[in-house]
Amino acid sequence: MREFSSVGFNTGYLLFLVSLIFPAINMFGIIDKFSIMSENNIILFSLIVIVLISFSVNKVRVSSYGIIKELYFMPFVSKQRSWSQIKYYADVDEKYGGKNSIEKVIWFIDFNDRVCLRLKKSKRKNLKKVLDVIAKFEDKYVDNLEINYPYFMRSGWTKVTYYKKIENDKK
Repeated sequence: MREFSSVGFNTGYLLFLVSLIFPAINMFGIIDKFSIMSENNIILFSLIVIVLISFSVNKVRVSSYGIIKELYFMPFVSKQRSWSQIKYYADVDEKYGGKNSIEKVIWFIDFNDRVCLRLKKSKRKNLKKVLDVIAKFEDKYVDNLEINYPYFMRSGWTKVTYYKKIENDKK
């Protein structure tokens, strides 16, 4: 079967970089010192920025064997799951506080009711085509889950809390 992929951009690493740079600019006056920095320091700073940007772009590949999540510029696999390891997938609204802090994601849940793979819906190209392929191989949780503060749950450290039954569940 043909392989479908979706490229996404994760702003978490860039926000981390910005949270380090702006306080440093104010505390140490880096703009004034940047003009007198050595060439080695400028190269090192540029390399750090390039590495963080390369960690921010990822690719999800879906085939008849399973789903693979990897970095785009440095293609080593960060997570790989076969369809036999995934129980179903669910649309989840992760709530972290106020109204504007809702993140729409897709959770792939294993047979131990833990999240084994998480995909953000925003800033992702060709997601609809990938979801169509995923729907051929996996069941979808019927309802849209809304989880408040899912820090441990989204990493697979705690079990997913459900509020309604699954459509194909006979229990």
